[in-house]
Amino acid sequence: GGGHGSPAVADAGQLGRSGAMGIFGKVDFIGDDGNEIVAKQVACGRYHTVVLTNDGSVYTFGLNDYGQLGRLALFGDPDVKKTCGCDSGNNCACSEGSEDETVKKKGDACFGGWACRDGTAKKVNLDTHSVTTNTKRHATFVAAGRYTTVIVDNFGDVLVWGLNLCGAGLDGSSDDLKTEQDVRRLTQRLRGDLELAATPRVVLGLDGKGFFSNGRDDGPGIDPEKSLEVTRAEVVAVGYVHLVVLTKNGTVFTCDTGFDGYAGGLSVGGKGYVMNQSKQMGRNVKSVAEALTPGEVLFPNGGTKIVAIDAGRCHAVVADETGRVFSFGCGALGGDSGEFGLPKEIDFRKVLRVETADSRVDEESGQSSASGTSTSKSSETKGKKPEGGETKARDEVRHKEDDNAPHFVVDVAAGEYFSLVTTLDGKVFGLGDGNSGQLGVSSEALKSAREKNRVDEQAPVEIPTNLGRKGATVGQVLTPIAGYQHAAAIVERKEA
Repeated sequence: GGGHGSPAVADAGQLGRSGAMGIFGKVDFIGDDGNEIVAKQVACGRYHTVVLTNDGSVYTFGLNDYGQLGRLALFGDPDVKKTCGCDSGNNCACSEGSEDETVKKKGDACFGGWACRDGTAKKVNLDTHSVTTNTKRHATFVAAGRYTTVIVDNFGDVLVWGLNLCGAGLDGSSDDLKTEQDVRRLTQRLRGDLELAATPRVVLGLDGKGFFSNGRDDGPGIDPEKSLEVTRAEVVAVGYVHLVVLTKNGTVFTCDTGFDGYAGGLSVGGKGYVMNQSKQMGRNVKSVAEALTPGEVLFPNGGTKIVAIDAGRCHAVVADETGRVFSFGCGALGGDSGEFGLPKEIDFRKVLRVETADSRVDEESGQSSASGTSTSKSSETKGKKPEGGETKARDEVRHKEDDNAPHFVVDVAAGEYFSLVTTLDGKVFGLGDGNSGQLGVSSEALKSAREKNRVDEQAPVEIPTNLGRKGATVGQVLTPIAGYQHAAAIVERKEA
């Protein structure tokens, strides 16, 4: 869907194939030599998909109303429910057989709007920016936002395209970004020049060089990935309004995109989107130039090396090499309550457990709960079968306080207003909004548990991963995955 107050795009081409949308289907990728290539990583934006292949190429497909596919927008097939599809310039592409010969056709240039889409996976040219190199660029990591795509390349640089002003440098110069008027001008420029918006751009520092590679080009025969510069990017995450970048040495940088996630630009008049409004930078930002230039985030008990990052709508969550978790940004998932919203450590000495019927022992199989808490049924319900055949059990709440054995976190994920973390012992915990069931328990049970134990959304909730099904015991959680308002995890499977 399109979210609250925004119409959904029924088929923007984000599946990269034809056929039914509700089933799995293969997307074909054809290399320059005509041979099929293999996907290495996939990232999903609002209505577009980004794929990193095993040879370092980047392929995109889906909605392309603001250049997020890294190529000029073209009219796709008209929507099945409409005769014509129109762009923001009131140009329309119509179904075959239309009597109007003045309209655009599939493949014609498209200027913004839902009609600008391409459901065929195509390769992005990463060597179009004015920051030249002697060695050909290829991607090592990809991420997708709502109207932007972001990658890390083999030089350790970050490249962006679509609606994204991080690093500015639209002309390869730091002079692009000094005043609020510059920001307004660049915002209007990106929205009005979709060819420019679709051009991959290296994120620059104030010196006009690639911020994360510091302009270094190792030249042919030297592997740039082995460079020891502390700013070399390795992983990037994209929220609605910000980027979070993890470097090879474990440093975190943040940067504003200059847009509000709804194709609206940066407001400098106190209305609409305001830079760092939700403290999503995790650092002190004094000017638009500082907001739109990557800046280092400092964590409590300095010197920590960060090993995992992710970005939600307007917050970020990270884990360090000692198993600690930090968060900063909007709402209950934010950092400290001070002016700058600096990162705050999540306290794992208090863990909330919400036991429901699904997380209890399955009487037929005799399997135990993965949460490690008591799973014996109460005397009045044990063995009784109410209507529907399910074992009746009241929701129970348990609140663990363990000062001696905090959980060692190894990976993180961020959804719209919630976070997930996985631990060394294979457990998964959630924090933040659980109103859509994304923390693995009903919203009613979660609310009751929090009220009973007097904890807020920053208290970690242990997510039950054992559903008590015979022959399908779930083992350790390996990787958490957070969507907009839903969650998933990759787990080990242990047969009974």
